[in-house]
Amino acid sequence: MAEFENKQFKVEGLDELLQSMGDLQEEIGKKKTDRLWRKIMGYAMLPVLDSAKALAPVDSGQLKDHIYMKVQRPMARDKASVSYKGEGIMARVSVGPKRQESKQIGVVVKRGKQKTLYNHRPVALAHEFGTAEIAPKPFMRTALSTNVDNVIQRLGDAIWYELQWGKWAKKG
Repeated sequence: MAEFENKQFKVEGLDELLQSMGDLQEEIGKKKTDRLWRKIMGYAMLPVLDSAKALAPVDSGQLKDHIYMKVQRPMARDKASVSYKGEGIMARVSVGPKRQESKQIGVVVKRGKQKTLYNHRPVALAHEFGTAEIAPKPFMRTALSTNVDNVIQRLGDAIWYELQWGKWAKKG
């Protein structure tokens, strides 16, 4: 049983689910299974994205406009986290730092990919956790904590639907 901000939930049948998804992966291939997981995770986390945008403090509206969701394979920083349990696909709701007043300060080439760097102040962090001058106005943590049950329900519904009725459901 896991606990998140005084909310408890229990995951039952996880081994059976992972076995079914493994069987599906063998049947339809890893690429299609990954696409299926991305679709399911994106659907499940959509309420968190909507809540974060609704709860974002509005000064100029730029903070709200830069909240986004990315569904992807875990990166090294995710795998180093204490909450990482070996997930193959994860959904992250985050805030992009670039704003209208940001100025380009350089370009870095890393592993053959070009990355443009901008100067910016961590406005989202200041709102979320507060500073010496600003009281905290949490919107990301609130969005997640108020939607835990909804995300779990949507995740279960989406998995059930895809395994029973989806494009790759076993017919017959």
